[in-house]
Amino acid sequence: MGVLTDGRVPLYEYLEAADRNIFVCIMCETAELVENIEEICAVDGLDSLCIGAMDLSGSLGVPYGM
Repeated sequence: MGVLTDGRVPLYEYLEAADRNIFVCIMCETAELVENIEEICAVDGLDSLCIGAMDLSGSLGVPYGM
């Protein structure tokens, strides 16, 4: 089997390193996400959850800053 490369690093090595080093973050901006938060946070490879306060508050029917 041939080795794919970008000219410096074999592709399989690059992909393995990328899998170990890519940061995965999702935005929490909807009431639906809040309802499913435990299932979402259990997703393998998820590193972080960022809360979009204005969008989330609007989705929950609570104006931001009120």
